[in-house]
Amino acid sequence: MRIFIDIGHPAHVHYFRNFIQIMQQKGHLFFISARKREHVFELLEAYNLPYYNRGTGGKTILGKSLYLLLSCIRLWFQAFKFKPDLFLDFGTIYTGPASFLFRKPHLVFSDTEVSGVYQRFYLPFTDVILTPDSYERNLGKKHVRFNGYMELCYLHPNYFLPDATVIKQLGVKRDEVYSLVRFVDWKAVHDIGLFGLTDDNKRDIVNRLLQYGPVFISSECSLPDDLEPFRLHLPSEVIHSVMYFSSLLVAESATMSSEAAVMGTPAVFIDPVGRGYTRDQEKSYGMVTGCSPQERDKILRSIDRILMDRGCRKQQQQKSNSIILDKIDVTAFMVQFIETYHDLHHCVRKSHSVTY
Repeated sequence: MRIFIDIGHPAHVHYFRNFIQIMQQKGHLFFISARKREHVFELLEAYNLPYYNRGTGGKTILGKSLYLLLSCIRLWFQAFKFKPDLFLDFGTIYTGPASFLFRKPHLVFSDTEVSGVYQRFYLPFTDVILTPDSYERNLGKKHVRFNGYMELCYLHPNYFLPDATVIKQLGVKRDEVYSLVRFVDWKAVHDIGLFGLTDDNKRDIVNRLLQYGPVFISSECSLPDDLEPFRLHLPSEVIHSVMYFSSLLVAESATMSSEAAVMGTPAVFIDPVGRGYTRDQEKSYGMVTGCSPQERDKILRSIDRILMDRGCRKQQQQKSNSIILDKIDVTAFMVQFIETYHDLHHCVRKSHSVTY
């Protein structure tokens, strides 16, 4: 099988990298197109995945629209040369038109309810959209649900082993309390009209965390001058080991909050709307404390509650073990589903929604 994959975000590299490796071992061929943005190329190169650079993307609505048009044309030409049997992405909207023109299946993964603006672009071209069963919307007859989280594609114990050498690279002691903070730039299309933490909020959080130990900041946006010294300077592929050994993650990133949950690291997730999967992790497993950016006191109280409880990390690790037992190996599901797609596609077309 010849599979065309489009990558638009660093997380997408992780979602598909083990799938690609397993499928390549089975003899399948891949063409990877990727957007030039924070850490995407760095990760693809770290995992030895050749890629086609489809550009940086626009910053304004007009710029984004022009980039969409040009990218669709570029990817059509690349598909014409590669001749794929199937198109696959994580709701990036750029490969759908090419799949339609080539009359080839288009499969999409998604876990983000607020990405409706993207879905209006790709759903007309998509044969199947696959989401975790915690996804809170019903997308109709094309919708297939699976019992897992996307982060289990790469943080399931079948694939992930934390690297303890990051502790030395961070300059902390083996059992020292340290915190990881993640800030985002709020420039994605699905973030239009939403906002995150102010600079003063960020200072409040970092100052509170510093009362307990060192703080390391990962940020896709610029930082105030007084917070810049806390920026993390390690290769992006080791971020999960940094998170694994940390005492707490405080993040505006839903993906990183979910990553913390499946690894057993306590997380405070700061977002005005939240996600179905983080709400499921909070409600079903007691992992991930969801907060709005405006809930300053709740955020600081949550930090204190977690870091003052010396047994918290052990409790969270036990809860994450429950997640691993309850959920599936999502990469294994991805391999099975796509290899048997033609049989399953008949089932999906006959039913309104399917759960695995």
